[in-house]
Amino acid sequence: MQTRTYWICSLIVMVIVAVLVFWAVRAGNPWLAVITLLWAVGTLSICRNRVNEVIEDERNVRINEKAAMKALEVFVIGSVISGVVLYSLSNQEADFTQAGLTLGIAVTVLLLIYAIFQTHYGRLPGESQ
Repeated sequence: MQTRTYWICSLIVMVIVAVLVFWAVRAGNPWLAVITLLWAVGTLSICRNRVNEVIEDERNVRINEKAAMKALEVFVIGSVISGVVLYSLSNQEADFTQAGLTLGIAVTVLLLIYAIFQTHYGRLPGESQ
């Protein structure tokens, strides 16, 4: 498969996912949305494995790594600040406690996942996994 065909396949899958998830939400059927997303992941994985050309090189991988790290940093810092502000602004009239705690939990879980993956990928080659 050529790269152009892969991108067309990806576009078609994205349109189908958008339509089916919209329909699932409107119908109140979460299982249809989950099945649709699992189908999309599988279909895109199969399409990507059939590409014979180079899709990305080391430079693109490094750029994606840096962009992902910056996005993580911005999200964590922004969410911590927002969570503290929302938690501290809570009073009798407007209770933002739940929103502040939710942001705090999201940051904690995200950093935990990051630490797990960093530990996993940081192992020396040859060690048992």
